[in-house]
Amino acid sequence: INKTQEVFAEARSLAERLGINLNLPPLFVDPDKRQCPFIARQALFVTVDGSFAPCYNLAHTHSLYINRHLRNESSYTLGSISQSVPLAVICGSHVSLFSRLQSMKEDVPWCGDCIYSTQNCYYVDNNESDCYGNQPGCNECLYSTGFVKCLFD
Repeated sequence: INKTQEVFAEARSLAERLGINLNLPPLFVDPDKRQCPFIARQALFVTVDGSFAPCYNLAHTHSLYINRHLRNESSYTLGSISQSVPLAVICGSHVSLFSRLQSMKEDVPWCGDCIYSTQNCYYVDNNESDCYGNQPGCNECLYSTGFVKCLFD
């Protein structure tokens, strides 16, 4: 932690000297301050093939290493531009997802503070669901913590 604080201080000093706006991630997650950057801006992510996803993280299938385990994230799309269904109807059918993501603190668990996340917990291997029963599971979303910066930032 001390080394990271030193590097951050050096980066801030250099950025200030060069007139660069620097936005560093937090050193520790505050679960009460988590928020979905896309929901906060009432935005969706549109993939290259025209599919709508709730956010960048859910727009593509990928793997990451977090909290001492490998996590496989599957894409989760809401619909596509190619559908003849209006976007309002597509989003309306996913209103529970949007509602849940607006109140992450209460409705989405944060696995980073859970002792089971490093003990081979069933819910940390992928984003199919979380221990609250939410689908997809946003329980280890690094964008919601500010550790990974969103395209908006």
